Amino acid sequence: MIWKKTVKRPIIRILQNNFSDDKHTTLLIYRSGDEYITSMALAVKEAAKHAGYDLKILDSKNSAGVQLNQVKAASENGGNSIIVNLVDPYDAPNILEAAGDMKVIFINRIPSDMSLLNENAIYVGSDNNVAGRMQGEWLVDYFNFKRKNDIKYILLEGTPGLPTTIQRTSSALQALSDGGINATEAALPIIANFSRDEALYKIFPILISDIKFDTIISNNDEMALGAIDALEALDMDPAETPIVGVDAIYAALKAIKEGTLAMTVFQNAKAQGETSITALTNMLNGDPIDRGTGYNVSPDNPYAIYIPFEPVTINHIPQDIEYVGPIT
Repeated sequence: MIWKKTVKRPIIRILQNNFSDDKHTTLLIYRSGDEYITSMALAVKEAAKHAGYDLKILDSKNSAGVQLNQVKAASENGGNSIIVNLVDPYDAPNILEAAGDMKVIFINRIPSDMSLLNENAIYVGSDNNVAGRMQGEWLVDYFNFKRKNDIKYILLEGTPGLPTTIQRTSSALQALSDGGINATEAALPIIANFSRDEALYKIFPILISDIKFDTIISNNDEMALGAIDALEALDMDPAETPIVGVDAIYAALKAIKEGTLAMTVFQNAKAQGETSITALTNMLNGDPIDRGTGYNVSPDNPYAIYIPFEPVTINHIPQDIEYVGPIT
């Protein structure tokens, strides 16, 4: 299903590889079962097919050890490239060591140390500080309209210590502060590891208590949907409290149309997938990594390509958002 929008996007061109070496490459996803990661992986698969690659997709099962062994196996089997959706961003140095001479693309999950990137190891993804800021700015507008400057929030956080978790959280809270909103915790942050099920059962004790809150801020849509599930299970109306997420997965768009999710931030899985293959082809051909992608390298790092985020509400749903099924 494709949704309509009014904002134009750059056209991403998938470059055909002109090298004669091995056209095999491997994509490692941090775990299966995540709707956003599935969307991204399918985009990589389609782009790889179009560019003439034989792509193998492996599930790292949310284990840094499994992922490291997968990289070692790819290198030992003579592969010349690998695309890695990091289980642990702090494990990037070990991934690069295991990769040896292979070209490495880190996709979606950013390495904890971006100085590790070079002409043989790049990042394709999005700037999570922007996602959090968009959440915070939307909430500023919402509470300004309500003429409410003091609020209490429940925070649903992803995996502790991940740059994604840290950046989305801090930037959302900073945007609230910058917008003149005095936001304080209604309860301690809920660590739900980007999981809908974890968010569902971990938020229950707060919802059945006498704790008052004005909003639920979630690091991703899966956890936001878990909060909605919990509210509905308790016969509480999610539409009465603004809940904000990140990713714009299909279930979140459905919730926005139903009024149970107030806002999310579109992270373009298709663009990340396509750009990773185009950038890989450029690396193997010795061309600038952003050639033909429709995006530029980051002004702060010539080995990073950031795909823009975009706020999503009932009044603005980008057309690039597509529902996808399981990887086959």
